[in-house]
Amino acid sequence: MSQFSGKWARLSRQIDGYLGDTVLIVPRLRGEYSEGPPDPDRPARTIKAVFSLRPEVEAAPIDLGRHGGRLQGASKVAIAPATLWIRAAVFAGLGYELRQGDAVTLVELSGRPTYSVSRAVPNDVGDVTVILTDEGE
Repeated sequence: MSQFSGKWARLSRQIDGYLGDTVLIVPRLRGEYSEGPPDPDRPARTIKAVFSLRPEVEAAPIDLGRHGGRLQGASKVAIAPATLWIRAAVFAGLGYELRQGDAVTLVELSGRPTYSVSRAVPNDVGDVTVILTDEGE
């Protein structure tokens, strides 16, 4: 293990201790039109991870189809304001990959908000950033 890897492992444990939230991950089977029931092959796990929620920002329109005073159409850029940072050792302890649609519940927050996994992106040191979608419950 490199000196950086060892120091990063210790530092990331401290970050979890200071900033981490208790998170319940419930893997789900994919439904045809909605999220499915819990996946019996991937057990639910409670972990510590760092949750981040950016303030509400309205998506800005992109007017790429504008020609003079004529508007061909407009698009909006979607942003992911909710993310979860899971350190490499904690992610490895899950024993499975996160899939789109898996449920992530913040058990210590008021109302126990639940999010759905949109995408899980590993970085170069093995930590994983999970992009979340608010389930609005």
